[in-house]
Amino acid sequence: MRSKMLLACVAGVVFGVAGVSRAEEQAQAIIDKAIKAKGGEEALAKYKAVTSKGKGMFYGMGDGIPFTMETAEQLPHKTKQAVNAEVGGNPFKMTTVINGDQGWVNTNGDTTDMEKERLDAQKGLLHADFVITLIPLKDKAYTLSPLGESKQGDKALVGVKVSRKGHKDVSLFFNKDTGLLAKAEYKGMDMTGQEVNQEVTFGDYKDVDGIKEPMKITIKHDGQKYIESETTEMKHHKKLDVGVFAKP
Repeated sequence: MRSKMLLACVAGVVFGVAGVSRAEEQAQAIIDKAIKAKGGEEALAKYKAVTSKGKGMFYGMGDGIPFTMETAEQLPHKTKQAVNAEVGGNPFKMTTVINGDQGWVNTNGDTTDMEKERLDAQKGLLHADFVITLIPLKDKAYTLSPLGESKQGDKALVGVKVSRKGHKDVSLFFNKDTGLLAKAEYKGMDMTGQEVNQEVTFGDYKDVDGIKEPMKITIKHDGQKYIESETTEMKHHKKLDVGVFAKP
């Protein structure tokens, strides 16, 4: 009896490990297809930075407020976003910069350092942005788990949960047919600093320097529309000048 119980335990461990392995292989296959659809591993590894210009609508204050923006990213540690809008009939410009372990915001010419809580939250969003590029997901530091199939309108999606120690999970959902990223879900932060469930949808893919990039992005916070944006210009770079992220 004891030997039968021992054999049953051993079998449970073996089949459990095999099940985990098959799940990891399934998730990795989805990511491999997505990398190929985006342009291939060689193309993604070629560039470490990107700059862009765009426009959109911000709904975080109720009615939509139109804005224009310019961004620069050298992930996973550096980003700069300059937003121009008109609020209450007055011009408004806000530039947000994360440069490693430092962060600051320049609002209408007045620069203030980020408090630690906000800086940590922004660094968490940077990590999610890095995951979304797919570039790091061949690294064994990331654990991939399949999330099964779902729907986005009439399109079938396949999902993968991305986990890494010290970071919050990011769930990615890919078009089952094309392999392109259709949606991402992760913990975000609203304009008041409160944690929210952030859902980002991607569409209107265009070829930019041999990489397929989404030109239209919609962000929802806790199911409510937060930002709609459209990229009008984009360029990939091997590296950006350090001055791009310098404190004013």
